[in-house]
Parts: sequence; C-alpha cells; structure tokens
Amino acid sequence: MVVPGIAGESDMGLRRTQPTCVLVAAAALSLLLVSCVPWQWEYLIDATDRVTQDDVHKRFGDPLLAKSFGESDSIWTYRYEVSSSFWMRRGDMVGGQRCIEYLLTFDIEEVLRYWVRQPC
Repeated sequence: MVVPGIAGESDMGLRRTQPTCVLVAAAALSLLLVSCVPWQWEYLIDATDRVTQDDVHKRFGDPLLAKSFGESDSIWTYRYEVSSSFWMRRGDMVGGQRCIEYLLTFDIEEVLRYWVRQPC
C-alpha cells in the first residue's frame, strides 16, 4: 500500500546514496583543484609563521631581490617566468600569468610572517 507523502523503500535507498555521491564528487573536485596549485604556493601556506630565511633559502635558492628595513622586517622577492604550450599546460600557470612573483616578508627574528603571489 502506498500512502501519499510517505516515501517508499526504493526512494529511501536512493536518498541514502545521494549524499555519498555528492561527497565523492566534492572530493574529486578538491583533488583536481589542489593538483593545479604551484609547489611554491603549497610550501608557503605550510611555512608561514614556522620557517626561517635559512629554510626558505634552502628550498627556493637566492632571492631575486632582498630588501631590509633597518632592524625590522625584510622582504625577499622570487620571480618565476613560465612558458607553456597549448598541448602542455603547466600547474604553475594558475591564473594564466606568464610571470609570477612571490614577495616574502620576514620579521626581525627572520621568521616568514607573510607572503603574497602576484603577476610580474
């Protein structure tokens, strides 16, 4: 007997799997987006407020420009020029910019406190 307004057994099974499908789709989309993030970006997200200038230097090499503000903060600039073709798109082309700069701000104790990624 079917009562109006009350779901049958077949409806209940479908409703139980729908949140699972949404969760799987969201996880797949998240994985796809994370795979497009440049390695510099990933490193800096985890490194902020934890690593020193020495750690960054070991990972990134010499900065293009290093500017100190007396006995206060210092800013390091790294520049990456990216080439890609129609057939081989690269993950470091997020935003489609051909040249990207990372500006890293260190405090007086030489700890990375802030960074920004911007077009050259």
